Amino acid sequence: MIAIDRFVNRTFLTLFLYSSVFCLAGMLATIQNEEQTVIEKKIEIQKASMQIHIATAWNLYQQGGFASLQHWLIETEKEYPNRFYLFDAEKKDLLKRTPPIDIDELWPLLQTQQVFIEPLDKNGIIMGQKLVSADKPPFFLAGLLFSQYTPSFWERRNSFFWKSIVGCLILSTLFSALIAWYLNATLNQLKEFTRQLIEGDLSSRPPKWLQKRKDDTGEVARDFDRLAHQLQESYEAQQSLLKEISRELRSPLARMQVAVELAQQQADHTIARALTRIEFEGKRLGSLIDQLLKIPEISGVHRQPLKEKLDLLQVIDQTIEEANFAAHQHSIKIEIITPLKKATVSTRNNLLKNALTHIIQNALEHTPKQSTITVSLQEEKASNYQTFYVLRVKDEGQGVPERYLSQIFTSFFRVDDSRNQGNHTGLGLAIAKSAIEQHGGSIFAENTKPGLMITMRIPATAASNMEKINLQ
Repeated sequence: MIAIDRFVNRTFLTLFLYSSVFCLAGMLATIQNEEQTVIEKKIEIQKASMQIHIATAWNLYQQGGFASLQHWLIETEKEYPNRFYLFDAEKKDLLKRTPPIDIDELWPLLQTQQVFIEPLDKNGIIMGQKLVSADKPPFFLAGLLFSQYTPSFWERRNSFFWKSIVGCLILSTLFSALIAWYLNATLNQLKEFTRQLIEGDLSSRPPKWLQKRKDDTGEVARDFDRLAHQLQESYEAQQSLLKEISRELRSPLARMQVAVELAQQQADHTIARALTRIEFEGKRLGSLIDQLLKIPEISGVHRQPLKEKLDLLQVIDQTIEEANFAAHQHSIKIEIITPLKKATVSTRNNLLKNALTHIIQNALEHTPKQSTITVSLQEEKASNYQTFYVLRVKDEGQGVPERYLSQIFTSFFRVDDSRNQGNHTGLGLAIAKSAIEQHGGSIFAENTKPGLMITMRIPATAASNMEKINLQ
């Protein structure tokens, strides 16, 4: 499940980065093109303005002579400093200025009476014309248009640019969040389905709307639906077969037990001992059949939500009260030790009661006569503020070899020592372990010398946990 959340987060970040890059790249390219267009238009306007000024100078020289031309040059210099230069035949500027370019290189261009435009060392343009008039000395007019300083890209950015950047990032975030939410909603549906399937609810199915989709996700959902359907059919067939086998075994077994009882009434001592052994094995076989029917409890298939709220102290009291009948027959005392007044847990049916019954029954089988079985209950808080109830059942038997402590909760496992005496099949502790794990808890065993102690950690209800956190 964590992997799915990481996948969604990575998807969001990837979409955000790609959409942001594409959005910014498109916006910057557009701005750059617009700026280039503006610059080109500005140059064209300046060139047209220079042509107008040159034409004006030509007309003034034709009509007013040198005085009018000189006046025009002085006024133009005020408006456009160092833009226009007027040379006489000796290559001297009338305002005694030094041009920014070599006059010798410029001079051949100024010998034409037509307006010319030439590039100037890739730094600008030069435009000019030779001014001639009857009975007047020629003058040479040159207009220089240098490329002005162009600020850097970041220096040209204004508030609109930064607003556009922010807007672009917001749009990218919304787009990425929408796609990630869509993917997350779909994956959450599949995650919920698989969680229910893992918990044993084989009737769970992916949503119909998800199965109707035409993409790969819909195909996966339909495959999951077929898988769940096949698992349910297989499990139901297995259960049906198990029940049929159990039913077929019970009938001859019951008849055999009746026959043994009748034979015992008429048999001598030797035959009676053999019949007693047959009766014992028959009861053992009947117990095995009962345990086999409880295998689904171990597998956890068809688990239901833990919706019931029960007081764990009441469950313990009821279980001990039922176990006391067998305990008194062997002079065994069962006592409970707890400082708690109430311990509310979430459960269903008799799941916890069955688990505790199996554990106490295991203790009764392996503790000696005239001894004590101690049941204790305490409250424990984890580092994440979650509350657990720690339930311990301790007997005074011989214990279990250390190497087998982790295996006694395995189905059909039986320790090959004195604890193996009696009419049991090795399913009780496995059923108890499955029940505790279905509550989100844990169970383990340890030797206490003398005896064996089984410890269960059972989570408290969610509501109870929240109340405790708020109090802190």
